[in-house]
Amino acid sequence: MRPLAILLVFHLVALSVFAAAEEEDPLGDLPKDFRQWLERVEMLITDEEREYFLTLERDFRRNAFIEAFWDQRDPYDDTHFNELRQNWDDRAARALSEYGRIDDDRARVLLLNGEPVNSCRHPTKELEVWFYAASERVDRNFVLIFERPGRRAAYRIWEPGIPPLSTNRPRIADNTYTERCSEGTVEIAIDLIRQELDYWRLLREILEPPEPQSTEWVETFASRTAEIPEDASTFTAGLAFDYPGSHQQRTVVQGVVTVPKAELEESGSERDGVYQFLVTGEVVRGADPPGDELFEYFRFRFEIPVGEQETVPLVFQRYLRPGEYTVLAKVEDLFGRRYAGIEQAIEVPQVEDEGPASEVVRSELFQFLAEADAATARGERIVRILPPPGVVHTGLVRFKTLTVGDIDRVVFLLDDEPILTKNRPPFSVELDLGDLPGTHTLRATGFDSAGEQAATDEILLNPGGQRFRVRLVEPQKGRTYRNSLRAVADVQVPDGEELDRLELFLGEERVATLYQPPWVQPVVLPDEQLAYVRAVAYLDDGNSAEELVFFNTPDFFEEVEVQFVELYATVHDSSGRPVLGLGKDDFTVVEDGVQQQVRRFEWVSDLPIHAVLLIDVSSSMEESLETVAEAANAFVEQTVEKEDRASLITFTSQPNVDVRFTNDVAAVSAALEAMRAEGSTALYDSLVFALHYFHGIKGQKALLLLSDGKDEASSFDFDGALAYARRAGVTVYAIGLAEASLDRGARRVLRQLADETGGRSFFVDDVSELAAIYAEIQEELRAQYLIAYQSSSAKDPSEFRAVTVEVGGRELEVRTMSGYYP
Repeated sequence: MRPLAILLVFHLVALSVFAAAEEEDPLGDLPKDFRQWLERVEMLITDEEREYFLTLERDFRRNAFIEAFWDQRDPYDDTHFNELRQNWDDRAARALSEYGRIDDDRARVLLLNGEPVNSCRHPTKELEVWFYAASERVDRNFVLIFERPGRRAAYRIWEPGIPPLSTNRPRIADNTYTERCSEGTVEIAIDLIRQELDYWRLLREILEPPEPQSTEWVETFASRTAEIPEDASTFTAGLAFDYPGSHQQRTVVQGVVTVPKAELEESGSERDGVYQFLVTGEVVRGADPPGDELFEYFRFRFEIPVGEQETVPLVFQRYLRPGEYTVLAKVEDLFGRRYAGIEQAIEVPQVEDEGPASEVVRSELFQFLAEADAATARGERIVRILPPPGVVHTGLVRFKTLTVGDIDRVVFLLDDEPILTKNRPPFSVELDLGDLPGTHTLRATGFDSAGEQAATDEILLNPGGQRFRVRLVEPQKGRTYRNSLRAVADVQVPDGEELDRLELFLGEERVATLYQPPWVQPVVLPDEQLAYVRAVAYLDDGNSAEELVFFNTPDFFEEVEVQFVELYATVHDSSGRPVLGLGKDDFTVVEDGVQQQVRRFEWVSDLPIHAVLLIDVSSSMEESLETVAEAANAFVEQTVEKEDRASLITFTSQPNVDVRFTNDVAAVSAALEAMRAEGSTALYDSLVFALHYFHGIKGQKALLLLSDGKDEASSFDFDGALAYARRAGVTVYAIGLAEASLDRGARRVLRQLADETGGRSFFVDDVSELAAIYAEIQEELRAQYLIAYQSSSAKDPSEFRAVTVEVGGRELEVRTMSGYYP
């Protein structure tokens, strides 16, 4: 259907809706402000969005929906400013002021494309011509003619060959319309429209409204509200609050949902001795009545063992500024499929550091949390290590700390080894991190004036942008907890990823699932015995990270960390073709001359791949870049599937991350197409940077390095870069073009990098060969064996461990890394 036909249908539907409105107002008693909002976003909002919005009965939910609606259409969601929303509001006001309506094609074009550079109106006001020197949606000049059939009708876009809506005025047709906005304007406009190669495509581009980023966002929004589904079975539950301490400028608000056990006994709420609940809450500013601003929402899932208690407690924490709020909670019995709805006004007090703000903390209801609350009630005591500027740190580096509260001294540990104790401020330390960017853990532990451990912080040095990590700040290893504790987690998420949830376990029993910060959860202990808390964080794509902390440990207790060495190996026959179908017993693994026992063996044709395209874009690459981009793009299109990630790093005198790890093939393709050649070649620095970028990623990792020359501008030398490549655990595929292919030194460098890391090196004289090389690499990445073993070596962890892998009894070549540093 042509765009004009679509617009005609739109107008006819609008007229029929207007006629029906005289009989029954579809907006019911919707307040005026929200009616006006619906009018202004008529061409943006989908039927599903509009239908759901009209079901909302509370103003704070309507306002929250509007915020989410615009967030879904933010064209640049990595900025703090929503350009579409601001432009839309300004342009809608202009359209209403100028045209008195939104259902006019002029308003539609203005809203979606902005102001024309020039325009004119026919004296009869039945025709307008707009000239654009490109717009926000089209990057070229274009012209539009608007006409209307009568003085009260809406303007519509004229299209050549389509008769006007009115027959009592001259028809606009090529060279037949005699009245003009100004001398020759209409004729010029018609000629320009006729010259447009695909005018219908142009209209689609300028008239198609932006779609939401997710087609499921309304469903997600609905799941975060405390509204109870219609016709749902219900039960009763209570909600109480206390305020055991402060957190920065906010008050710690502790809520306890209490579910009478009698409500659960006959409803199928128990499975395998456990109750399971989902608590969804909304915190609204103001009370009696609540205001129209949603301050925050929260969601927790609980697994509670069936016990002798008369009520089942569900405990959660939030941090709120002092003031009045209304808390709405939806409690879902997941096994019994029933709901409880609670709405309660609270007044959050200002809490001083010396103790709890409310007597309710000493009531029987909260006694089981007294030990967990004690740490909170002492007030904030913080030790925070301030990361130094920069991404990669080597040599001498000074680390400063921020301390809050009663901190008398600070002990610093590097990789669990004590290095310095500072007995007075400033609490800082200077470390020699060596010449290469190694990974280290720096911990600062603060003690109060009584000599008790008060606070601790830990940072990972040179973690890389892809580090996914969860750390349990509390409970503290080796401490004794009797009745309850506060589990506090710190989560580090890779660049560009989103955390889905954090699951907390007491032993092997999951006790709570947190879906938003703060990552804090009070935990009730069954008795004082050796136990552990485990925190498992999950990203949206399913990847996970975890940490486990033992507490209530005896003096003789010692943790033993078991670390497996993972090798990704490819096997080729004498003609270079991959060999498939081998078994665990076909392989022999030797580390430092000692045969190792293979504990895990897999064929990994579908294991997720993280691949970095590291491409030289120095001046000498100018004539080759177009072909390089085409070959690299083909690799990405053929390799990257849903669970895979690719990144583009280009380099001249320094590296630049053009595209972070993503499975968005179009984003990588666009960046490849945009590559431009300039500058000199810092090969070794860029190699170290790219390998460091992988840090924190588990599984199959490949670096595809392409360069046409020798290093000219690096601070690292080849030996340093090779040593770092050995530590990184990343397979390097090195491709040498032109000069690099002919130069013996450059060939040696690229070949050794590939051999030491289990990859391959390629040297070509003509860039037309690249497509076949990338295809060969892609095939190899999907034809690998994963071999894992527990090292039997007693070597110092700072020493390199040489590894060889062989397939016995056959003339086959095995490629894998030549060794590793623990």
